[in-house]
Amino acid sequence: MIPAVSQTLARILVCQTSLGTVQQVSFDRPRLYQSQPVGVNLYVYDVRQSASKPAEAELLGAAATGSTAPTSSDPMSWVEISFLVVARDWTRLGEQQLLAEAIAYFAEHSEIPEERLVPALQGQGGVAIEIIQPRDVTGLWRALAVPLQPALYLKVTVPLMGGVPLSQSAACLQT
Repeated sequence: MIPAVSQTLARILVCQTSLGTVQQVSFDRPRLYQSQPVGVNLYVYDVRQSASKPAEAELLGAAATGSTAPTSSDPMSWVEISFLVVARDWTRLGEQQLLAEAIAYFAEHSEIPEERLVPALQGQGGVAIEIIQPRDVTGLWRALAVPLQPALYLKVTVPLMGGVPLSQSAACLQT
């Protein structure tokens, strides 16, 4: 599920920014500023099981748009995947432009519609996405061993096991 979410976000970034191809999206951790090619680092820095499913407001919004998002009666378990998005360009102004384009898109969308998801994530409706503020920004950048720099922090909430309820996945393991 993590690679599928990463691929989905990479495709969105290519479509919604001045990036030309998914080859310009790196899934590596950000590095010290070097002569890196123009692109974006899309780095997963945290994965955790969600204490609850996406907010009711997000689910109601999905229903209003005709999405088939899971309802409150679905026995799903949810996973929150946190991404660090860092722009790379030959100039700081170019990095700021790329980052601004990404922010403009994600600030306007609280859900990735099902038709924008890669096939591995389809079948459960859209998935929730939000811009977040990490608990410890400084600690995150220290752990990456790079200086603090402008970045976008995203959280995507997806059903665990690609939408298979935990009870069903456990039954599969027992057979």
